[in-house]
Amino acid sequence: MMRLCNYNGDPWFVTTSLLFINVFPSRKVICSVPRTLQTHKAKYILGIIKVYSAGSLVCLGYTESTNSVLSKKANLCAVLSIHNNRACLNTIGRQLFMSRRKKVLIIGLDCAPPELVFDQWRDELPNFKRVMDDGVWGKLESCIPAITVPAWSSMMSSKDPGTLGFYGFRNRGDHSYEKNTLANSSSVKTDRVWDVLSRAGKKVITVGVPQTYPPRPVNGIQVGCFLSPSTKNPDKPYTYPASAMKEIEAIVGEYLVDVPNFRTDDKEYLLRQIYTMTEKRFKLVKKWIAEKDWDFFMFVEMGTDRIHHGLWKYHDPTHHKYEVNPRLNESIHDYYRYIDSEIGQILELVDDDTTVFIVSDHGAKKMDAARAISL
Repeated sequence: MMRLCNYNGDPWFVTTSLLFINVFPSRKVICSVPRTLQTHKAKYILGIIKVYSAGSLVCLGYTESTNSVLSKKANLCAVLSIHNNRACLNTIGRQLFMSRRKKVLIIGLDCAPPELVFDQWRDELPNFKRVMDDGVWGKLESCIPAITVPAWSSMMSSKDPGTLGFYGFRNRGDHSYEKNTLANSSSVKTDRVWDVLSRAGKKVITVGVPQTYPPRPVNGIQVGCFLSPSTKNPDKPYTYPASAMKEIEAIVGEYLVDVPNFRTDDKEYLLRQIYTMTEKRFKLVKKWIAEKDWDFFMFVEMGTDRIHHGLWKYHDPTHHKYEVNPRLNESIHDYYRYIDSEIGQILELVDDDTTVFIVSDHGAKKMDAARAISL
């Protein structure tokens, strides 16, 4: 139930993103993006996310009809049929799905490349592999530009950057070259999935999802993203409700929304900070998953993005600035193994009535050069 725009991307990033859907063996949900359905359109699958563009349709189904999605792994699932060039859940399928699926957990890994998870390190990441083997997985396309803002908001609102009205972190405030604005949550004028669910009475928790600062009222908790200027200013809280700030401090101490100065030349310092940030976030997330009342839980880890930006040249031997450094050459690989272990702990906390997505907003690759074009 995911929509990412169907475009090419920034030179630093590849335009593919990864999608997992973990459905535990006792109650399987079938999800796929069949080529024969890529031209079809759907609105509101289970009222969670609207799907519009080619290459991003996620279908649920089990039926013998040739007009529906088939899967040999299906037990009892919703049915998504194609009628009049439109995909829709039938009434029985919707009732069956809603009676069996009570929670949704989305684990976001900013900048996680499919090539690493799906191919290069698949056998070294047992929990990713478990999700892939027990569920379904595949590549989606990101948006133009394929960067954190606007990709996460595009994914969570089912609107492309043109409709959203921003194309990156910094945008022109008017028709001049002088005024610039920062695209934080105030720039998002449309509903995202947690807004829809909150109005429907569902309990939601979001942690670190890009463009959630300033936090907005939700039926639950919203913890701001890396755009939050401070985690210590009670006059400008980075959480909703504001009282969650003290709760977070009691759990993890000083919470890090991002790595300070992630473009630093001190790469070993950067690596330490990435681990510190990630450990705090997962500690908070695991505690809230286990102890809070929620129907929809989503968090995004920025460490994957920061480690790629800072250390890719040590990871990729084809990079034109590749350096041999025994302390750093395996840093990205080791970090992914650490992330995998944290995800494994999270999977142990959720039950068979929880559908788990692991998603990224864009990938990563080496950048050989950049060109500035003046029109």
